Amino acid sequence: MKAPTIGAAFLLIAGLFCGGTDSPAAAETPAQPVSSAEKLAAAGYPAQAFDAITEAEMDEYVKAMPGVGQAFKAAGYKSTNTENIVADMAVTIEGMKHVPGVAAACEQAGTTWDRFRLTTYKVMSTTAAMAMGLAQSMAEGMAGDDEESRAALAEIKKAKAFYDGVPAENQTTIVEYMEQLEPLDYLDEE
Repeated sequence: MKAPTIGAAFLLIAGLFCGGTDSPAAAETPAQPVSSAEKLAAAGYPAQAFDAITEAEMDEYVKAMPGVGQAFKAAGYKSTNTENIVADMAVTIEGMKHVPGVAAACEQAGTTWDRFRLTTYKVMSTTAAMAMGLAQSMAEGMAGDDEESRAALAEIKKAKAFYDGVPAENQTTIVEYMEQLEPLDYLDEE
């Protein structure tokens, strides 16, 4: 089984190296040290996005996942993919609220959009954390000396540093629920 959004990391790398970015200078801007809460808020993430995922949250989440996945497919909803990995995830998650049928699927599963949203941040941040090390290794192997390659690698390193704040125990939880999270893979299919 593949982790949700791990496929996205591979697509992102290919997109960054093939399509590139229009603003490589922005990717080279040095990061300013900030607290975890400030970092999450600046990226548009809720403060609890990197909290530990509980079994109760995951049970509630995977109960809603089939209906939410059907709503994504019916609406043709896909993830946002630009050169900013961290911002794209926030835009994708926040956009889910407006997909017809998502709120109803949450309600039918006994949860709310707000709880589903927060768990989605935790799940997708964890899978991104799991994928970023591999993505960085792949990007370093593919990177050339051109500006576009350096910008793509810089973006991956920036995302990896961002997602390093995800608790390691969340990775174990995600692996345990991997099969039930497969509807998220739809977001990254082309």
